[in-house]
Amino acid sequence: MDQSYRIVGILVKEPKKAGTELQNILTAYGCVIRSRLGINNDKFKGDIIILDITGDEKEIELLINKLNNLKGIEVHYMNFN
Repeated sequence: MDQSYRIVGILVKEPKKAGTELQNILTAYGCVIRSRLGINNDKFKGDIIILDITGDEKEIELLINKLNNLKGIEVHYMNFN
């Protein structure tokens, strides 16, 4: 059993540029996303999406690589063992 928490933080800097493709990626990798939280703040330029991910290491790596290659967002990965 996986004994770690893996969190991906996504800052959506340019929603018009990244929105549709970002949603497509998150849908395609839904099998490794345990939960998803979206935070909108009118005073902050950009929205935040927090993903709690679990499962197949290769799928997680592919998800993070696809996110990192997407223009208009910033991605941070955390792994708590």
